[in-house]
Amino acid sequence: MNLQHKKIIAAARDRGIEVTPLEKYGEKEAHLLCYNGREELVVAGNFLSQLTLQNHRLCNNKQLTKEIFARLKIPFPQSVVFKNFKKERAAIVKFWHDDMICVCKPLCGTKGEGVQMNISSLQKLQKYWQQWCSKFEYFLLEEQVAGDDLRIQVIAGKVVAACIREPAFVVGDSINSVAALIEKRRQIIKKQNPANRLDIDEPVLDLLQRQNLALQSVPCSGQKVRLKYIANMSQGARAIDVTDKIDNRFHEWVQRFAGGTGMSLFAFDFIAGDCAHADPGTVRALEINPQPEWLHHTFSQDRTHDIAGMILRWLFGDVL
Repeated sequence: MNLQHKKIIAAARDRGIEVTPLEKYGEKEAHLLCYNGREELVVAGNFLSQLTLQNHRLCNNKQLTKEIFARLKIPFPQSVVFKNFKKERAAIVKFWHDDMICVCKPLCGTKGEGVQMNISSLQKLQKYWQQWCSKFEYFLLEEQVAGDDLRIQVIAGKVVAACIREPAFVVGDSINSVAALIEKRRQIIKKQNPANRLDIDEPVLDLLQRQNLALQSVPCSGQKVRLKYIANMSQGARAIDVTDKIDNRFHEWVQRFAGGTGMSLFAFDFIAGDCAHADPGTVRALEINPQPEWLHHTFSQDRTHDIAGMILRWLFGDVL
């Protein structure tokens, strides 16, 4: 049972909600919540009443999500979908321009797997495709936008929490090597969420080399050592709460999306140059997660949030 699911069940029991495990039906990670005649089925940390097949398909496919953004006048980065780099090279070249920096990702991927940033040439793109084409069928090639990775949690169609997700890093202490610092950080990550990890892979080694460092290097006290390009919590990112700082435009876009799609419980991802001042041209909407992972809001820096409690109060009304 994942930690998010456990937090929901614990919060429900604390509030006097009847909790029935469904393991005898072969559902190891499913519980039925009942309170005052209302029932909610929770599976793997998600409330199934809030999922529809249409919204799942639209949001799982990142290019289809952009069609919704376009209709609702929410800014988003330009992109193109391709399956076979060699056969669709002409379409890719048409999308590409000489000074372009792109990010490429699986069209329907999750948890940051297969995401590669800073693709600056067709040769690098081809190499990327050759590496991942056996695992994923379709890919999204997208203009890379500079800024912070902003994750917004939405409940009842309204913003309840927001955080900047900063790619994994460690801070030197003039004593420990980079490898030792990574291990210390890894233990913190595992305590926060056992499903998250901080692997030493090729991108980590490449990024260390760009900083003139190696795993054996001992960084100076206070020296920040970047480890990842992508700000994904499952790969060791840090969450810094900015709920009270975000520009009102983010609230407007969230409400516009919720009203236009009928979705009430989801996470909204943006790239923002400055989350406090969403000036035109500095913000792009990336994707929607209809099965939001919100654990990071429960241990984010500066402020934490009881997301499980918020969802239960919304769904069951008068729960204490």
